[in-house]
Amino acid sequence: PYINAETSAGGFPGWTTNLASKARTNATEWTNAWTPYLSGAAKSAAPFQYPAGPIIAVQAENEFVVSTPTDPGRSEAMVLVENNLRSNGITKVPITHNDPGTNGRYAQGLGMVDLYMWDGYPNGFLCASPGQWSEVRSDLPQTHLSIDPAEAWAVGEFQGGSFDPWGGSGYQQCYQLTGEEFANVFYKNNYASGIVYQNLYMTFGGTNWGNLPEPTVYTSYDYGAPIKEDRTLTPKYSEIKLQSHFLHASPDILVSTPVAAGTNFTNNANRDELLCS
Repeated sequence: PYINAETSAGGFPGWTTNLASKARTNATEWTNAWTPYLSGAAKSAAPFQYPAGPIIAVQAENEFVVSTPTDPGRSEAMVLVENNLRSNGITKVPITHNDPGTNGRYAQGLGMVDLYMWDGYPNGFLCASPGQWSEVRSDLPQTHLSIDPAEAWAVGEFQGGSFDPWGGSGYQQCYQLTGEEFANVFYKNNYASGIVYQNLYMTFGGTNWGNLPEPTVYTSYDYGAPIKEDRTLTPKYSEIKLQSHFLHASPDILVSTPVAAGTNFTNNANRDELLCS
């Protein structure tokens, strides 16, 4: 039920803020509030699960935490959401979670999902410094092995742009921070790290109408995305399309195994033999 996405109350209807119980817990009042909506959504989506339709996964929660002694009821709430989805027909595609970072939340234990996913925004949201990049991660293959080696390595939300707050630098700067050069480097690093499922946030941001946005953002939600607010296709769109063609033409990449991370082979005279052995 929760999406964040710089939306008002993270997508929850305003009336839920009047509930006495804590949101996103297993409190009875809160559970009763979301159950009719999620039940209806699941029943509507169920007929369109793959292969009968385009739905290939259903995300139970977004960037959710697990229960702790000082913050109870979280993992228990996750179980309730997953059970609701399954009881209302979501049984043919995996139920997922979008972990904020590769922390392993809900990869196992109470509330464990069918397919663990994580999110990553390597260049952050500092659009005022579009030339300031982070290093690509070289630990992703090892992280996969430590979290869920038996499952596909999936990133449910990866940086496709950046939001811009009131008084910010503007979305053209955000595009420069996460443009086609960014896509060329960071998305390909994901593929090389064994990631076989990559979902971008956002491909198209569009416009915040009415009371949709949270107070930190303004009417435009261009996001520096591959498709601009006015629906213009950008060079980043072309770069992603080119990568998509490669992935479609190279299905064996789905079962490939990363050989090494970094530039270990660059200066090795025997690199061809090492890579082919």
